Amino acid sequence: MKKNTSKLWTRTLAVCCVLSALSFAACGDGKKDDDANGGKSVADANAPDLSEKAGSEAIGFHNTLVEFNKTARAPLRKTLSILKDSIGWIERDGATHEKPMWGQVLIGINPLEKTAKFKIAPPASLPKADQEFFKARIASVKADAEALNKLIHEITAYYKANDYKDDKHKKIKDADPVITGLVQKIAQATGEMGERSEQIASAAERKALEKLPQGIFILNMRDIMAKAEEQINLITDERLVRQGSGTNFTDASKVADAAKVKDIADKLDAVTAELKELTAKTRDIKTDKISKNLAEAYANFFKALDDQQGTIRDKIRWIKEWGNAGSKGDIKNTADSYKNLLNRHNRFIDISNKEGSRPRK
Repeated sequence: MKKNTSKLWTRTLAVCCVLSALSFAACGDGKKDDDANGGKSVADANAPDLSEKAGSEAIGFHNTLVEFNKTARAPLRKTLSILKDSIGWIERDGATHEKPMWGQVLIGINPLEKTAKFKIAPPASLPKADQEFFKARIASVKADAEALNKLIHEITAYYKANDYKDDKHKKIKDADPVITGLVQKIAQATGEMGERSEQIASAAERKALEKLPQGIFILNMRDIMAKAEEQINLITDERLVRQGSGTNFTDASKVADAAKVKDIADKLDAVTAELKELTAKTRDIKTDKISKNLAEAYANFFKALDDQQGTIRDKIRWIKEWGNAGSKGDIKNTADSYKNLLNRHNRFIDISNKEGSRPRK
């Protein structure tokens, strides 16, 4: 029987996180696109039932979109950081620190120029509503990237020539809301596209995986990872960021704080119970139809899961006692525990791709 030569899909880190002042909408926000989908958000719609060829095209588009989104978002955090420095420098009347380093934002290969010229389009095999959904946002991101690129170059020249001395910083003050708006629009559009594209590609690949002997193992890992993502998304809720240094907490204040976030703790308990049940069903399934290397990789995924879930359980106990999940740094460290699951999953995929695969009869 002829081998299936298509490559399986490795996952990238896509856990929603609220650890910065700007929400980059990694998982989208369900914004409605009424015109493109008859009054219903495309991002809220179910994934279409695609043919094998269309599914393959959807996965290929998703992989390209991941690169497009990554390129578009690459300079956004640094742009906002330098913008904050600029406004702070004005407030200090330029008395301390060097001028804001706008020339460092787009140093090297300019990601905004690359975004504006990026060749990408949704496949014609997707439903029309989805095609319009992606086309509109791709066009928006390209236009906004081009506008942001132009503005950053203007501001770089503005500081280089010390023109801020002539207009008393008026240009950067005027540019502040414009830059922030462009960054938010790029983040919003890429987030929405990423969410919808992954939904479509995941459904298409799930159908393909069901035909492969290693498919059930990959699907099991991904179902578990989905539950682990739910846990992380709950733990990274802004309400769980500790306020203050932690030195002023009393037993009474801890009880009060815990009561305020009990809904989050209850959801965490429920998801954790679901994940535990799912783990029990999937950990020890027969591996006689896959190679020893794949069987070992599958077992290693669950070893990583045991360690990761230990971290999560400890954090849940902390939340119930203190009413918070710690500082932003603490929460980030907890969220990073998901990476080990991701790496173990991707290791299984890498081995599978190297070995090749045969469809089931």
